[in-house]
Amino acid sequence: MASQRLAGQRFRQRKLSVKHPLAILREHDDELTFDDEAQRNMPKFETGVEKAEEVEHHLQVIIGSRGTDKPAYIPTPPTNVSSVQYEKLYPAKYKHPHSYIRFSSTVEDCIGCPYSMSHEDRVFLTQLNESSKRSPNKRPSTCSEDQFEVVMGFFEETSSLKQPYATVDNAPVLPFAEMEASFDETIDDTARLFAKDIYEHWKERRLATENHPLMPSLKFERNVDTDDADPYVCFRRREVRQARKTRGRDAQIVEKLKRLRIELEHARQLMHLTKQREIARKEQLALDRQIFEQRAAVK
Repeated sequence: MASQRLAGQRFRQRKLSVKHPLAILREHDDELTFDDEAQRNMPKFETGVEKAEEVEHHLQVIIGSRGTDKPAYIPTPPTNVSSVQYEKLYPAKYKHPHSYIRFSSTVEDCIGCPYSMSHEDRVFLTQLNESSKRSPNKRPSTCSEDQFEVVMGFFEETSSLKQPYATVDNAPVLPFAEMEASFDETIDDTARLFAKDIYEHWKERRLATENHPLMPSLKFERNVDTDDADPYVCFRRREVRQARKTRGRDAQIVEKLKRLRIELEHARQLMHLTKQREIARKEQLALDRQIFEQRAAVK
Protein backbone atom coordinates (compact mmCIF):
# COMPACT_ATOMS: atom_id res chain seq x y z
CA MET A 1 0.00 0.00 0.00
CA ALA A 2 2.85 2.37 0.78
CA SER A 3 4.48 1.68 -2.61
CA GLN A 4 1.21 2.30 -4.45
CA ARG A 5 0.73 5.55 -2.56
CA LEU A 6 4.23 6.68 -3.52
CA ALA A 7 3.62 5.75 -7.14
CA GLY A 8 0.40 7.76 -7.20
CA GLN A 9 2.09 10.73 -5.57
CA ARG A 10 4.87 10.66 -8.14
CA PHE A 11 2.53 11.13 -11.11
CA ARG A 12 -0.01 13.33 -9.40
CA GLN A 13 0.12 16.92 -10.57
CA ARG A 14 0.16 19.33 -7.67
CA LYS A 15 0.01 23.09 -7.54
CA LEU A 16 3.21 24.93 -6.77
CA SER A 17 3.39 26.52 -3.37
CA VAL A 18 5.99 28.64 -1.63
CA LYS A 19 5.40 26.70 1.57
CA HIS A 20 6.71 23.39 0.17
CA PRO A 21 10.31 23.04 -1.04
CA LEU A 22 10.96 21.59 -4.48
CA ALA A 23 13.70 19.06 -5.23
CA ILE A 24 16.34 20.17 -7.72
CA LEU A 25 17.43 17.30 -9.99
CA ARG A 26 20.42 17.37 -12.27
CA GLU A 27 20.75 15.54 -15.55
CA HIS A 28 22.49 12.56 -13.96
CA ASP A 29 19.77 12.35 -11.27
CA ASP A 30 16.98 11.61 -13.76
CA GLU A 31 17.26 7.84 -13.43
CA LEU A 32 17.21 7.85 -9.63
CA THR A 33 14.04 6.55 -8.02
CA PHE A 34 12.99 6.59 -4.41
CA ASP A 35 11.32 3.18 -4.46
CA ASP A 36 12.59 0.70 -7.06
CA GLU A 37 9.84 -1.83 -6.42
CA ALA A 38 7.09 0.76 -6.86
CA GLN A 39 8.68 2.25 -9.97
CA ARG A 40 9.59 -1.01 -11.64
CA ASN A 41 6.61 -1.16 -14.02
CA MET A 42 5.76 2.53 -14.08
CA PRO A 43 7.00 4.72 -16.96
CA LYS A 44 8.88 7.91 -16.13
CA PHE A 45 6.72 10.01 -18.48
CA GLU A 46 3.24 10.02 -19.90
CA THR A 47 2.86 7.43 -22.70
CA GLY A 48 -0.57 8.46 -23.96
CA VAL A 49 -2.13 5.01 -23.45
CA GLU A 50 -4.30 3.63 -20.69
CA LYS A 51 -2.71 2.85 -17.34
CA ALA A 52 -3.51 -0.86 -17.63
CA GLU A 53 -1.62 -1.08 -20.96
CA GLU A 54 1.50 0.80 -19.93
CA VAL A 55 3.17 -2.43 -18.76
CA GLU A 56 2.75 -4.07 -22.18
CA HIS A 57 5.98 -5.77 -23.28
CA HIS A 58 6.45 -4.15 -26.70
CA LEU A 59 5.64 -0.70 -25.34
CA GLN A 60 8.21 -1.07 -22.59
CA VAL A 61 10.80 -2.20 -25.15
CA ILE A 62 10.20 0.91 -27.26
CA ILE A 63 10.38 3.15 -24.19
CA GLY A 64 13.60 1.48 -23.09
CA SER A 65 15.19 1.87 -26.54
CA ARG A 66 14.86 5.65 -26.60
CA GLY A 67 18.18 7.32 -27.27
CA THR A 68 19.73 4.14 -28.67
CA ASP A 69 20.20 2.80 -32.18
CA LYS A 70 18.38 -0.42 -31.42
CA PRO A 71 15.27 -0.67 -33.65
CA ALA A 72 12.01 -1.43 -31.88
CA TYR A 73 8.43 -1.55 -33.10
CA ILE A 74 5.03 -2.85 -32.10
CA PRO A 75 4.12 -5.88 -34.25
CA THR A 76 0.88 -5.60 -36.21
CA PRO A 77 -0.90 -8.19 -38.35
CA PRO A 78 0.05 -8.06 -42.03
CA THR A 79 -2.25 -6.51 -44.59
CA ASN A 80 -4.03 -8.98 -46.86
CA VAL A 81 -3.60 -7.99 -50.49
CA SER A 82 -6.68 -8.74 -52.58
CA SER A 83 -6.35 -10.19 -56.05
CA VAL A 84 -9.63 -8.71 -57.25
CA GLN A 85 -9.11 -6.24 -60.08
CA TYR A 86 -11.53 -3.52 -59.11
CA GLU A 87 -10.49 -1.32 -62.05
CA LYS A 88 -11.98 -3.81 -64.52
CA LEU A 89 -15.10 -4.55 -62.47
CA TYR A 90 -15.86 -0.89 -61.71
CA PRO A 91 -14.51 1.24 -64.56
CA ALA A 92 -14.31 4.95 -63.88
CA LYS A 93 -16.90 6.74 -66.01
CA TYR A 94 -17.09 9.96 -64.04
CA LYS A 95 -16.23 13.11 -65.94
CA HIS A 96 -15.52 16.24 -63.98
CA PRO A 97 -17.92 19.01 -65.05
CA HIS A 98 -16.82 22.51 -65.92
CA SER A 99 -18.85 23.96 -63.02
CA TYR A 100 -20.00 22.71 -59.65
CA ILE A 101 -22.90 20.28 -59.48
CA ARG A 102 -25.86 22.15 -58.03
CA PHE A 103 -28.93 20.38 -56.71
CA SER A 104 -31.51 22.22 -54.63
CA SER A 105 -34.29 19.63 -54.40
CA THR A 106 -34.89 17.96 -51.05
CA VAL A 107 -34.93 14.24 -50.42
CA GLU A 108 -38.73 14.29 -50.07
CA ASP A 109 -39.03 15.79 -53.56
CA CYS A 110 -36.95 13.00 -55.11
CA ILE A 111 -38.39 9.87 -53.51
CA GLY A 112 -41.86 10.37 -55.01
CA CYS A 113 -44.99 9.65 -53.02
CA PRO A 114 -44.07 9.03 -49.35
CA TYR A 115 -47.17 6.90 -48.67
CA SER A 116 -46.80 3.11 -49.00
CA MET A 117 -49.73 0.74 -49.31
CA SER A 118 -50.52 -1.67 -46.51
CA HIS A 119 -52.31 -5.01 -46.62
CA GLU A 120 -55.64 -3.36 -45.83
CA ASP A 121 -55.12 -0.91 -48.69
CA ARG A 122 -54.43 -3.71 -51.15
CA VAL A 123 -57.61 -5.54 -50.14
CA PHE A 124 -59.66 -2.37 -50.47
CA LEU A 125 -58.13 -1.48 -53.86
CA THR A 126 -58.88 -4.95 -55.21
CA GLN A 127 -62.51 -4.72 -54.08
CA LEU A 128 -62.79 -1.19 -55.48
CA ASN A 129 -61.58 -2.22 -58.94
CA GLU A 130 -63.83 -5.28 -59.01
CA SER A 131 -66.89 -3.27 -57.96
CA SER A 132 -66.14 -0.60 -60.58
CA LYS A 133 -66.08 -3.26 -63.33
CA ARG A 134 -69.42 -4.76 -62.20
CA SER A 135 -71.22 -1.45 -61.74
CA PRO A 136 -73.68 -0.37 -64.47
CA ASN A 137 -71.96 3.03 -64.79
CA LYS A 138 -68.67 1.46 -65.72
CA ARG A 139 -65.68 3.70 -65.15
CA PRO A 140 -63.26 4.19 -68.04
CA SER A 141 -60.36 2.54 -66.21
CA THR A 142 -59.27 1.02 -62.91
CA CYS A 143 -57.34 2.69 -60.15
CA SER A 144 -53.67 1.71 -60.08
CA GLU A 145 -51.55 1.31 -56.97
CA ASP A 146 -49.55 4.44 -57.76
CA GLN A 147 -52.70 6.53 -58.12
CA PHE A 148 -54.08 5.12 -54.88
CA GLU A 149 -50.87 5.96 -53.00
CA VAL A 150 -50.82 9.50 -54.46
CA VAL A 151 -54.42 10.14 -53.32
CA MET A 152 -53.81 8.67 -49.86
CA GLY A 153 -50.61 10.67 -49.50
CA PHE A 154 -52.45 13.83 -50.54
CA PHE A 155 -55.11 13.21 -47.88
CA GLU A 156 -52.43 12.71 -45.25
CA GLU A 157 -50.50 15.84 -46.25
CA THR A 158 -53.61 18.02 -46.39
CA SER A 159 -54.79 16.77 -43.02
CA SER A 160 -51.39 17.48 -41.43
CA LEU A 161 -51.39 21.02 -42.85
CA LYS A 162 -54.93 21.95 -41.85
CA GLN A 163 -55.06 19.96 -38.60
CA PRO A 164 -51.51 19.74 -37.23
CA TYR A 165 -52.77 19.07 -33.67
CA ALA A 166 -55.66 16.77 -34.51
CA THR A 167 -54.48 14.04 -32.12
CA VAL A 168 -54.20 16.50 -29.23
CA ASP A 169 -57.36 18.56 -29.84
CA ASN A 170 -59.52 15.54 -30.76
CA ALA A 171 -60.56 17.36 -33.94
CA PRO A 172 -62.91 15.61 -36.37
CA VAL A 173 -61.67 14.24 -39.68
CA LEU A 174 -61.65 16.75 -42.50
CA PRO A 175 -64.70 16.39 -44.80
CA PHE A 176 -64.31 15.40 -48.42
CA ALA A 177 -65.43 18.84 -49.63
CA GLU A 178 -62.31 20.47 -48.16
CA MET A 179 -60.13 17.71 -49.58
CA GLU A 180 -61.64 18.09 -53.03
CA ALA A 181 -61.21 21.86 -52.96
CA SER A 182 -57.50 21.40 -52.26
CA PHE A 183 -56.81 19.10 -55.22
CA ASP A 184 -53.83 20.19 -57.34
CA GLU A 185 -52.05 18.95 -60.44
CA THR A 186 -50.64 15.92 -58.60
CA ILE A 187 -54.09 14.30 -58.69
CA ASP A 188 -54.88 13.38 -62.30
CA ASP A 189 -58.36 13.04 -63.78
CA THR A 190 -58.45 9.25 -63.45
CA ALA A 191 -57.51 9.36 -59.76
CA ARG A 192 -60.19 11.97 -59.07
CA LEU A 193 -62.86 9.53 -60.22
CA PHE A 194 -61.93 7.21 -57.31
CA ALA A 195 -61.14 9.99 -54.81
CA LYS A 196 -64.54 9.79 -53.10
CA ASP A 197 -64.28 6.02 -52.50
CA ILE A 198 -60.64 6.29 -51.41
CA TYR A 199 -61.62 9.08 -48.99
CA GLU A 200 -64.14 6.80 -47.25
CA HIS A 201 -61.44 4.17 -46.81
CA TRP A 202 -58.94 6.79 -45.56
CA LYS A 203 -61.50 8.22 -43.13
CA GLU A 204 -62.29 4.76 -41.76
CA ARG A 205 -58.63 4.06 -41.12
CA ARG A 206 -58.11 7.46 -39.47
CA LEU A 207 -61.06 6.91 -37.15
CA ALA A 208 -59.71 3.47 -36.23
CA THR A 209 -56.40 5.07 -35.17
CA GLU A 210 -58.09 7.97 -33.30
CA ASN A 211 -57.20 10.42 -36.09
CA HIS A 212 -53.50 9.62 -35.91
CA PRO A 213 -51.40 9.84 -39.09
CA LEU A 214 -51.31 6.63 -41.11
CA MET A 215 -47.72 7.12 -42.22
CA PRO A 216 -45.08 6.21 -39.62
CA SER A 217 -43.52 9.18 -37.90
CA LEU A 218 -41.39 9.99 -34.89
CA LYS A 219 -43.04 9.39 -31.54
CA PHE A 220 -42.91 12.47 -29.35
CA GLU A 221 -43.50 12.76 -25.64
CA ARG A 222 -47.14 13.46 -24.79
CA ASN A 223 -47.65 12.22 -21.26
CA VAL A 224 -44.70 12.27 -18.90
CA ASP A 225 -46.11 9.56 -16.65
CA THR A 226 -46.92 7.03 -19.39
CA ASP A 227 -44.08 7.84 -21.80
CA ASP A 228 -41.31 7.79 -19.22
CA ALA A 229 -40.57 4.07 -19.67
CA ASP A 230 -41.27 4.00 -23.43
CA PRO A 231 -37.95 3.52 -25.29
CA TYR A 232 -39.43 4.67 -28.62
CA VAL A 233 -40.16 8.22 -27.46
CA CYS A 234 -37.71 10.75 -28.88
CA PHE A 235 -37.04 14.43 -28.12
CA ARG A 236 -38.00 14.28 -24.46
CA ARG A 237 -38.40 17.40 -22.39
CA ARG A 238 -35.34 18.42 -20.46
CA GLU A 239 -35.48 18.78 -16.73
CA VAL A 240 -35.11 22.42 -15.79
CA ARG A 241 -32.33 22.72 -13.25
CA GLN A 242 -32.15 25.70 -11.00
CA ALA A 243 -28.99 27.76 -11.27
CA ARG A 244 -26.47 27.06 -8.57
CA LYS A 245 -26.00 29.98 -6.26
CA THR A 246 -22.28 30.57 -6.03
CA ARG A 247 -20.19 33.56 -5.14
CA GLY A 248 -19.33 34.14 -8.75
CA ARG A 249 -23.02 34.09 -9.65
CA ASP A 250 -23.78 36.61 -6.90
CA ALA A 251 -21.01 38.88 -8.17
CA GLN A 252 -22.43 38.80 -11.69
CA ILE A 253 -25.89 39.67 -10.39
CA VAL A 254 -24.47 42.59 -8.40
CA GLU A 255 -22.65 43.90 -11.48
CA LYS A 256 -25.81 43.67 -13.57
CA LEU A 257 -27.80 45.53 -10.93
CA LYS A 258 -25.17 48.27 -10.77
CA ARG A 259 -25.17 48.63 -14.55
CA LEU A 260 -28.96 48.76 -14.59
CA ARG A 261 -28.96 51.43 -11.87
CA ILE A 262 -26.50 53.59 -13.88
CA GLU A 263 -28.55 53.24 -17.06
CA LEU A 264 -31.74 54.24 -15.25
CA GLU A 265 -29.98 57.24 -13.73
CA HIS A 266 -28.77 58.35 -17.16
CA ALA A 267 -32.30 58.03 -18.54
CA ARG A 268 -33.68 60.09 -15.63
CA GLN A 269 -31.13 62.84 -16.25
CA LEU A 270 -32.00 62.93 -19.96
CA MET A 271 -35.69 63.29 -19.17
CA HIS A 272 -34.93 66.07 -16.65
CA LEU A 273 -32.79 68.00 -19.14
CA THR A 274 -35.42 67.56 -21.85
CA LYS A 275 -38.05 69.02 -19.51
CA GLN A 276 -35.85 72.03 -18.73
CA ARG A 277 -35.27 72.62 -22.45
CA GLU A 278 -38.98 72.63 -23.21
CA ILE A 279 -39.65 75.04 -20.30
CA ALA A 280 -36.96 77.41 -21.64
CA ARG A 281 -38.52 77.25 -25.11
CA LYS A 282 -41.93 78.11 -23.65
CA GLU A 283 -40.49 81.09 -21.80
CA GLN A 284 -38.70 82.25 -24.97
CA LEU A 285 -41.96 82.11 -26.94
CA ALA A 286 -43.73 84.12 -24.22
CA LEU A 287 -41.01 86.80 -24.34
CA ASP A 288 -41.15 86.98 -28.14
CA ARG A 289 -44.93 87.44 -27.99
CA GLN A 290 -44.63 90.16 -25.35
CA ILE A 291 -41.98 92.04 -27.41
CA PHE A 292 -44.16 91.81 -30.52
CA GLU A 293 -47.21 93.16 -28.69
CA GLN A 294 -45.23 96.06 -27.19
CA ARG A 295 -43.78 97.01 -30.59
CA ALA A 296 -47.27 96.92 -32.08
CA ALA A 297 -48.56 99.24 -29.32
CA VAL A 298 -45.71 101.73 -29.92
CA LYS A 299 -46.43 101.86 -33.66
